[in-house]
Amino acid sequence: LQVDRLLPVVFQRMVDAVAEDTPSKANHMLRYARRALSWGVRRGHCKSNPAKGVEQARERGEFKMPEHDVFTAVLRFARERGALPPHSKGSVPPHLAPAMELAYGCRMRGIEVNTLTDADKLEDGIYASRRKGSKHNVTAWNGRLRAAWAELEQIRADILQRQEARGVRRPVPIQ
Repeated sequence: LQVDRLLPVVFQRMVDAVAEDTPSKANHMLRYARRALSWGVRRGHCKSNPAKGVEQARERGEFKMPEHDVFTAVLRFARERGALPPHSKGSVPPHLAPAMELAYGCRMRGIEVNTLTDADKLEDGIYASRRKGSKHNVTAWNGRLRAAWAELEQIRADILQRQEARGVRRPVPIQ
């Protein structure tokens, strides 16, 4: 193959053609061509890399949140299982359902919900400290978020009260 006769327009047409079906595959092919031709330039097999400067295909972002009816069914399941006695077959922690409400309502990842503290409860809403490069933001309160937050506070208060009744002293959250 005479690589020196290839022009960037050839690679751009290839990317555009493949991108109509699968943009991620087109970008993968382009990255592979760039690397292979860079290897060839460094070893004297070709004079230039015609794949450099070629525009990548725009990939469509996936909608990663579940549909509302699916979420409602899973939430109902979590509430039923959370009502079972602890350590019984099929039981889940009682805080799972309200934590799911916060995650869904604020579009948060699981780790973002797990690291919420009382300091994240603002007058305007819930302060979400994001991960993976996303920007921190505040999600305004609505009825479901307020109910979920109050339920989590009540679950924590019940746990602290039970532990204190058993003689276990824990620091009480001030804020």
